[in-house]
Amino acid sequence: MTTSQRRLEAMTVTESAPVKAERWTHQWKELYEEVITTGLCTGCAGCVVTCPHDVIGYEHEEGKYIPFHIEEELGLDNCIHGEKGCTTCTRACPRFRKWEEAADTHL
Repeated sequence: MTTSQRRLEAMTVTESAPVKAERWTHQWKELYEEVITTGLCTGCAGCVVTCPHDVIGYEHEEGKYIPFHIEEELGLDNCIHGEKGCTTCTRACPRFRKWEEAADTHL
């Protein structure tokens, strides 16, 4: 066994994956209610560029860009991508809850 293989095996045994905290279970509805409707959105486009399904876009309103869900006719509860939504938008947003350093390794 090589040194690299031993290190990998040791890491696998001793290190566990980071625990998914609260922000990892939320999706567009929570992002919309917590960040966009409250005015916390900075217009950084994090949610737009990270959406793997291309269902988040931007509208120019009152001198700033505001994200919107392209499939809004389905309702806020229905970001239907993945079993419970994909959560990529909430993980990418710097204003959604407390930022988790563990998220950096997954984005």
